[in-house]
Order: sequence, then structure tokens, then C-alpha cells
Amino acid sequence: MPTLLETIRDRFDETQGRMRGIEDAAAAENRDELTEAEQATWDELKAQADRYAERLEILASRETLDQRASETLARITRAAASQPVPAAGDSAPVYESAGAYVLDYMRQGHGDNQARARLQRVLANTLTSDTPGLVPPQVTGNLLFQLTANRPTVNSFTHPALPAVGMKVQRPNITQHTNVAAQATEKTEVTSVTFKVDLLEAALKTFAGQADVSWQLAERSSPGAIDLIFSDLVAMYAKNSNAQCVSDFVGAVPAGPPWVGTAATLVPALSDAVVAVASNSQDKVMPTTVWMGLDVFGQISGLVDAEGRPILPNIGPTNAPGTSDATSIANLRGLNVVIDPAITGVMIVGNPRYAEWYETAGAPVRLSVTEVSILGYNIGVAGMFASLLTDPAAFTKMAVTITMAAGASAGGSGARSKA
Repeated sequence: MPTLLETIRDRFDETQGRMRGIEDAAAAENRDELTEAEQATWDELKAQADRYAERLEILASRETLDQRASETLARITRAAASQPVPAAGDSAPVYESAGAYVLDYMRQGHGDNQARARLQRVLANTLTSDTPGLVPPQVTGNLLFQLTANRPTVNSFTHPALPAVGMKVQRPNITQHTNVAAQATEKTEVTSVTFKVDLLEAALKTFAGQADVSWQLAERSSPGAIDLIFSDLVAMYAKNSNAQCVSDFVGAVPAGPPWVGTAATLVPALSDAVVAVASNSQDKVMPTTVWMGLDVFGQISGLVDAEGRPILPNIGPTNAPGTSDATSIANLRGLNVVIDPAITGVMIVGNPRYAEWYETAGAPVRLSVTEVSILGYNIGVAGMFASLLTDPAAFTKMAVTITMAAGASAGGSGARSKA
């Protein structure tokens, strides 16, 4: 049975043949022009031939695409066949390329059990044998650890709502204000300054994690493995998203006055940082917060005066620059203190009003897919976020010289000698 392309091609040839027949008949009678009836018939045949030609062009292009698709499918089949089907107990196959992995992923979605078997060998499976502490013969006590999701720096930022669409956060930002000033004399020109607004933007980052849990582990674990793994994924999302926030924050803040790490220079260095923020920020704002890591916390909380008394005591006398205890600093020269283990080597003094954190509502989002064919669950969490500083000059970064070490106090310098 002829194809549609062949049928249209035959009709096109037949139509052109009829057109040539009319032309040949006129030439045989030594006529230079067609009669009115011949011309009408020729024009009709020409229009029909043009329609056939247009359809032929479309069908020929489609045939070419079909041929290329057939060749691609053959390559896909060969690529998939080149990946061995793992037998029970085999280790995970090594894919030759990312494309081979993607092909297997697509094929398993269309019911290819061999591709599914290869993919299941690639995922990091969590089995009862990997978690004997969660599947004991008899549970006699509670799980002896606690999952936390602490994000000191993220929590200190302002949190505007994440826009509904787009992979970038964009927000207007005033770069030049207008001005109001005294008029020199009556009927003289008053001051005028252009109002300028720039567009700030930050790309959204996606953080996600997953685990593959067997049905047996989910059913027989106590406490429930699914909830524990989800909780751990949430804790890791919190830890790593906060670390990313700190990295972006520290990188965006301009360098300011350093602190050499001694008790005698602490207050002057902080005062210099406060003045730098108030002088350089666009709105001339005063800072309200200081961010530091554990290294700087240890340095400050361990400072003593010449008589060995803590510079930051638990209950401070009127001349103390702040108060602290073994785990926190309540305030430092009136500044709120944020202690974040992800920060190292610096203190940042600034105003969190100008630091913004955008994040997927309810992040991290909990994801779960049941894999009936292998009696398992693919579980994971995901979230998108971005941070930006609307005025980097509203912050200043103080490099800190860390001099503290384990040992006895060395007096007013604030340093302790090594043991």
C-alpha cells in the first residue's frame, strides 16, 4: 500500500503532466498563447500543483524527522543494552555518561524494568542492615540524640515573602534621594536632586537531599525511620542553607577596622566599626547587631583585665562593655550578639534591617514517592532561597586576630598562654 507521501507525489506528477499536455497542444498548432478555456484549465492545474508541492515539502520534512528519530531510538536502544542488568548482590553499575543515566531514567518511566533495576542500584539505599539500632529485637529506650535545625544568621535577617514566580529575586532600591534645603532668598531657585531607583537582584539557590528507604525498614523500625530520616534531612537543609547564607553575607560586606584581639583595643575597635556603618551607609543608620563565630566568641568571652577579672562578667558593673556567660554574650556595647559557628575569623557589625532572606514558603518542602515495584520509598526535602543586602555599606567586616589558647590568663592583654 503506497504511503501518503507517494500518493501526493504521484498526483503532483499527474497534474504537471496535464499542464504540459495543454502547452504541447498549443505548440503543435503553432500558437504562442493559450485559448481562454485552456488558460483557465492551466491556471486551475497550476494552483492544484502548488498545493501538492506545499504538502510534499511538509511530508518530506516529516519523513526526514521520522528517519532521524528512528536512528536516535536505535542508538538509545543500543546505549541501554550496553548497560548490564545487575544481578542480585551486584554493586551499582557505572554509567558511561550523564546521558546514559538520563536515558535509563526516561525508559524506566515508560515501564522498562531493566532500566529501573539499574537505577535502583545507583541510588544510595537505606536498608535494615544499615540501621541495626533502629530495628532491634526489642526497644528498651529512647533514641539518644536530638535533631536540631538552628540557623542563627538566617534568623537574624528580615524575611520578606518570596515572589510567586521566577528564579531571581528582584526588588527596587533607592540609590539617590531627593533633597530639601533652605531657599537662599525669595524668588530664587530651590534645590532639586534627581530621585534614582536601581533594581537589586539575587538568583535563587536550590538545596535538596533524598534517601531511598525500604518498606521493611519503614514498617519495622521503632522509632519510625521515615520520620527520623526526614528530620535529619531538615536539619541538614537548615545547617547548609545557613552556611550558604553566611558565605554570601561575609562575601558581600565591605572590610572595615580590624580588632587585634586584646581587651584594651576591644571598645575602640567596636566604636570605629559603629562609626564606619553610620558614616558609610546610605541612610546614615546606626548598627544594632554584631555577628561572630565561635572563635571570636571564645576570644571575647575570655578577655580579662589586669587583675584577672572578666571584661564581660555575668553581672556587669557599670563600666563593663557587656555581659556574657559560658554559652552566650548578652550584649556588646549595646549591640545584639548573633553567634554562628559558620562564621570564622571576623566580626560583622551592622543593621539587619538591610539584610533580606527570601525562601520557599514552608521550606524545606517534604517530598515522598512510593516505589511499589521494589517495596520502597523515595523521600527527600527541597527548598529555594536567596539573600541580598539592600545596602552593603550598612555593615562592616572586622578582621579579628585570635590569640586565645587553652591555659592560664596572661592578664590585661587578654591572651592566655598555651599549656
